[in-house]
Amino acid sequence: MENNKLIELGDEYRRNNNYDKMIECYKNAAEQGSVKAQLILGELYSDVEFEYYNETESFNWYYLAAKQGDLSAQYRLGYCYEYGCGVEQSDEQAYFWLKSAASKGYEFAKRELEDNIFFQEFKLKDEVDSKIPLAEKGDVEAQIFIAEFYFGIDNDE
Repeated sequence: MENNKLIELGDEYRRNNNYDKMIECYKNAAEQGSVKAQLILGELYSDVEFEYYNETESFNWYYLAAKQGDLSAQYRLGYCYEYGCGVEQSDEQAYFWLKSAASKGYEFAKRELEDNIFFQEFKLKDEVDSKIPLAEKGDVEAQIFIAEFYFGIDNDE
């Protein structure tokens, strides 16, 4: 059956509270590569009030959608890594996925990166990395910036 039809059927089962059949339909579509179905499953399994609540399942479905480039899934995967939902907590992975979504214009990811103090170090490291090619070409400002980062030199003293 076509993915859209499976999702529609899953939606119908959802309205009728037939959750076993709903999950079956969504999983069939998701396993065929439907990002929409993968997102639906990720959301369902992350809902603490859902009888099949399972953070690991939620993470796995978000991961599949994120790997296909879905920005919402990349943001949610960043959240999973940030808070250890269904996966071992990792600031590095959280930053990677949030940055991926933010760099493509996903506003929620942009705000999370701007507002969360824990990601400031990663953002600074990215800025340093972006200046390395300039420093290698003799750009003095880039060289000073990198030196200040690595050696704690304050050029204003």
